[in-house]
Amino acid sequence: RQVDRVAIFEVCRVFIPQGESTGDPPVLLADEPLSLGALLIRGQDRHLWAGSDPPPLFHELRGVAERLLTGLGYVASLRGGGSASYLHPGAQAEIVVGGQSLGRLGELHPRVAATFEIDVPCAWFELNLSALSAAEKKDVQFREVSREPSIRRDIAALLDRRQPAGEVALAIRKAGGNDLVSVELFDRYEGKGVPEGRVSLAFRLVFQRADRTLSDAEIGKNMDRVVRMLTHRFDAELR
Repeated sequence: RQVDRVAIFEVCRVFIPQGESTGDPPVLLADEPLSLGALLIRGQDRHLWAGSDPPPLFHELRGVAERLLTGLGYVASLRGGGSASYLHPGAQAEIVVGGQSLGRLGELHPRVAATFEIDVPCAWFELNLSALSAAEKKDVQFREVSREPSIRRDIAALLDRRQPAGEVALAIRKAGGNDLVSVELFDRYEGKGVPEGRVSLAFRLVFQRADRTLSDAEIGKNMDRVVRMLTHRFDAELR
């Protein structure tokens, strides 16, 4: 249709078969949850202000999903991997709220895209709104902008290449304590010098308080907790 970029969504009830009743005659049973489906297609045309290397479509749609859930008051996380056959096996994730998987997102599997004659990158996001409405919401918390200097520490570790980086970052955030204000993955490497089946992940940790400057000893204790957690929980090897 000569439309370079498409971003559409629909909210409706979906029909999920649940087997048949034991009555005579048997009746088809089904669950009909209210669901959200959203699709994002980015065309191939280049634009002056678009930049040279746009992020993968998976990450763009991930940002859409995270902003949506945050705006609705839910704390969500993505769990890498998944078994949805219509999504690319290397670019899909489950959406987890309150420990429960309530949806998924990812790029369409090439075979599915070809069936619908879609020859440009396409990503899909779905969410069970009925289950989401029953999940616990979290109160929004704001943090004072500190006048004190922040302290940055970088840490790199070898981990199983199948280990989702987001799960590692979340664990670092918890182990780092209240003074850890941000965790960012800034490098991922596998190849020469890295054992087969392992991957090197590098995270940037930023510590800061609102009332005073943190000491080196305090930062050292926080980093020690992070290192112990990575070693025991993820069998990580520091680089």
